[in-house]
Amino acid sequence: MTLRQIGQLILLSALWGAVFMLIKYALADFSPVEVAFLQAAIGAVGVLAIVLAEGGRARQALGDIARRPLTALLLGALAIAAPFLLIAFGELSVPSGLAGVLVSSSPRRWTAARR
Repeated sequence: MTLRQIGQLILLSALWGAVFMLIKYALADFSPVEVAFLQAAIGAVGVLAIVLAEGGRARQALGDIARRPLTALLLGALAIAAPFLLIAFGELSVPSGLAGVLVSSSPRRWTAARR
């Protein structure tokens, strides 16, 4: 691993961990549903900006989504909205640090369960 890759990994870790802290702060003024909506909306705007900047195959993939809106809606609800909503509701009861640790360890739990 190069020094640049290590720096990128540290930056990614800091951003990932900061999300849970920011959710906790947002829950002081917003409901869990509003927090989840804001997360999804901000993410959608970011992804859309990247897709439009990339053009080409990325824009074609966006067209595929437009042709299958029900599939996209179902995938968005199950893979994006539900986890954001559950994490926001969970952070009403547990500290943000614990939420971050539990979410980050989920790939290991799924891997262990499949063995």
